[in-house]
Amino acid sequence: MALSGETNYEYDVFLVHCEADTDTAKHVDRVLSNAGMKCIASFKNILFLPGREIYENIKHATEQSRISLVLLTNESKDRPWVTLETILALEKSHHLKQLCIRLLLKGIEKSDEAKLKVGILGNLPHLFIDTGSSDWEDRLVKSIKEPLPIAEILPAGNLALGQVYSLVTGFYGYVLPGLKNGLIQSDYFVPGRTSMKFFILLPQDSKTYRTITDYEQRISHIGKIDVTQKVHVGKPREYKVDLYSIKYDSTEYYFVAEYPNVLNTMYQIQKKDIAGIDLRLQMSRFYFTLMKVLNHAVHKDCHGTFNIILYDTTATEETDKLYNLILGRIKEELMNRHEEMNRHEEKVSNPITRLLVAKKDSDVMDATVTWCDDVTKDSEVAERIQSTLSAHNWKYENGAGKRMFSYIGRGKWKIFVLSKEGLQSDMLKPQFIAAMTDSIEMNCLCVIPVLRGMKIQEVPDFIKWITYLSSDEEGYEEILIQIMEGKEMTMETRLPAGDVATGLAWGFILNYLPIPLLGTSRDQTDLKGRIMKKLKEKSLNCACIKKLYITVPKTCQPTPIETNMEKNPNSDPLIENLGRLEAVKFTSSGNVDRPYELVMYKMTSKQNQLPDDRNEICFLAEQATPSYTLFNMSKQYCDAGLSHEDLMEQAKDFSVLCTTLIASQNFKEKVADIEDLCQFVYFDNASQTVENSLLETIRMDLTSDVELIF
Repeated sequence: MALSGETNYEYDVFLVHCEADTDTAKHVDRVLSNAGMKCIASFKNILFLPGREIYENIKHATEQSRISLVLLTNESKDRPWVTLETILALEKSHHLKQLCIRLLLKGIEKSDEAKLKVGILGNLPHLFIDTGSSDWEDRLVKSIKEPLPIAEILPAGNLALGQVYSLVTGFYGYVLPGLKNGLIQSDYFVPGRTSMKFFILLPQDSKTYRTITDYEQRISHIGKIDVTQKVHVGKPREYKVDLYSIKYDSTEYYFVAEYPNVLNTMYQIQKKDIAGIDLRLQMSRFYFTLMKVLNHAVHKDCHGTFNIILYDTTATEETDKLYNLILGRIKEELMNRHEEMNRHEEKVSNPITRLLVAKKDSDVMDATVTWCDDVTKDSEVAERIQSTLSAHNWKYENGAGKRMFSYIGRGKWKIFVLSKEGLQSDMLKPQFIAAMTDSIEMNCLCVIPVLRGMKIQEVPDFIKWITYLSSDEEGYEEILIQIMEGKEMTMETRLPAGDVATGLAWGFILNYLPIPLLGTSRDQTDLKGRIMKKLKEKSLNCACIKKLYITVPKTCQPTPIETNMEKNPNSDPLIENLGRLEAVKFTSSGNVDRPYELVMYKMTSKQNQLPDDRNEICFLAEQATPSYTLFNMSKQYCDAGLSHEDLMEQAKDFSVLCTTLIASQNFKEKVADIEDLCQFVYFDNASQTVENSLLETIRMDLTSDVELIF
């Protein structure tokens, strides 16, 4: 029976259950069969044949069934294969935009539902089996027959997830490790009265203020602290933080704090009614995701450097107000600091402790590297991986597929070099499946495939759902180390990230673009005036396009604009970096006078590649920072749930969505009219350079009525 007009599924329902629930599963099968549905389950040997790999059985059943129905009981909840089946069904749902999974609960009280529906099962629709009534049978049949858009159950715009990774791979990733040194070296530092931690303030209603003082008058703004300078996505930036003071009796304490910008994004979307948003859900997601990511082992240098203060702006009890929450954390930190330092020194200096730790480490094998050594190029990749492991003092063993047919290896991490040629081997694929099966049974993802010479569409289905690297991408060895430095991931953390592009797009066009495009500098100079100043400063007679070109490479890799004036003066066109325009300083979310700067370039063509007999033109350009966030989510964070395919799909979605939103009348009326001041340039960086992409776009603009400034 084909449901809802679908004819491409072999089965209507894949019935997921554990062995202890077989009798119940058979009863459910009879109910669905009587309703004209074709079911597949492990007790039917039509598909689940002895000797076939378990994973392949499950994957095939999931793909060939319209709905996966999970029978959830106290016996099956912790069964690892149920977790895998749920993940595969949710990935299928993500790509089809229809929820392809339902839950059937049995043997528990409704009051215990929350205890059973934990983790990845929490938001999925469910029914209870009521043995005293047949009503549940009719409701089950109806539930399976009715299509359910995934957006109704799993919200499409995941504002929180992308913004957390944006902060961690950018501002927090740079500021938190260097905050202590920045404070000590500043003129404001007062020993014994200065907190060394960064206070991240999270009001439950998401409403932020220009400065913390605007909300809490008992807190005073002191000044700026220089922390570090970094080039982020090709753009030089000075990272500074704001220092505040708080008084208790006659003693003044000092601390660094601000609101995350994403809170302002969420609040403005709801306040201005620009788009539908569940503010409580997004706020909860943001809080827990931020805690998880900042405490991840990959960010060891961020551990212990921050305080997250979640507070209620409507609190009436004095102890629950922001002033006392911050003061309490500062006092606790200052009282414990000396004791913590003593404990740390004892741990480091004690020779017996060092000896015990060294002995323990010597017994651990960190990784097993496996490949088909009949394939020369695979062997070369394996050698590079082993050299990288050695350079980082990781202990590994050789698990080459040719010599060890079923050997999984002692290493905590199982690294496989896979290629089209290597997968033809009768030994490597079964060994990989065995390692993955072992990983699933332990409910812990510790298998890392490194693909060589394979395009995305050539990646085997049994690999796609886990994090993998490509040896064709520069720097994959270091990304491998970063993954290994993090803790191994549970199956739950590998869920699809969902629509991250929407959240990143809203943050970019609400919290960033309007400021440098419509804002003014200290002397009230607008964008046109700042461009004219730069042209005069460089003594240039050519025009500059009054528009910011925002590049979005398909793979989201950092792709800086190559300034080839000195490197290759015979190139055409030649591109020169003219430096930053005068900054627009803006105060928001507790960050006082943050500078927003655009970079100007000059393009010169000797071969008349520019229209209207022009041989040079100036323009503003930068890579969209959210593309770098997507890149990091896919490559460096194996718990983010963003696959390679999703990465490229969402990069394009981000570009299209930003363009669509800023062109909408709703955005122009409620936020800002910046449509003519910016343009997103999405390009395939595997076949086209960013310079040529910009050249094509600029040529088209110069033949239109784009505004030029002289």
